[in-house]
Amino acid sequence: MQFCDSINVPEDQHMPASEALLAQFVAAFAGITASKTLNNWMAGLQFWHIVNGTPWHASAMVHHTRRGFSKMVPPSSRRAKRPPVTIEALSILFDNLSFSDPFDCAVGAVAFTAFWCCCRLGELVIPSPNLFDRLKHVSRSNLPLVVFDLPNDSHTSALRILWTKTTKEEGATISITARPHRTCPLAALEQHTLINAFVRCQDSDYLSSMRWPYTAAGWSEVRVHRPSFATNPSESVGTRE
Repeated sequence: MQFCDSINVPEDQHMPASEALLAQFVAAFAGITASKTLNNWMAGLQFWHIVNGTPWHASAMVHHTRRGFSKMVPPSSRRAKRPPVTIEALSILFDNLSFSDPFDCAVGAVAFTAFWCCCRLGELVIPSPNLFDRLKHVSRSNLPLVVFDLPNDSHTSALRILWTKTTKEEGATISITARPHRTCPLAALEQHTLINAFVRCQDSDYLSSMRWPYTAAGWSEVRVHRPSFATNPSESVGTRE
């Protein structure tokens, strides 16, 4: 509606929006807005029309306008590709963690499991401190891990996750095999389980919760979450509850 008002479109022509008006809206932001942003705006407009029971007139003209839009997306809206995580980088992280510290144990468990088990970080951490979803996010009900011996004298276990980007709510099982390296994911998870054993263990408790001595009265629960972890895992910021 703000866009319509800015170009003096009469109110009775706001909805249903004509195809020419929709194409004009798309073209107005070409070269200054990211494609993802436009897609969200258009999805919102379409939903607004559906809710109000009016037709959605986005066809050939809008389609071609959006194709032109995608070719004019400013470089500043694209994120540069991050370099891959290497064993050397993982070793540096290991050297800067204290595995007698509850917080560092949780960070190490997440980082080493994500690397060695080829997981997406979003499968092991929550998107923000207060957005734990017991139907979607991995919980402490997986702990303690059941470890099995392999014929080659190695050890393995499994971690059940409830949701993945590809399987959605079907979830998946992550195989965790011991590695002959100091960043072994199985060892890190076992240490996390040991050091943070006093965090209450219910199905609703996030896997990477840990105890945190923030007052003289006792311990608090802290959660590692994705934004802070991705920025600097060795200085991840949790949420005290």
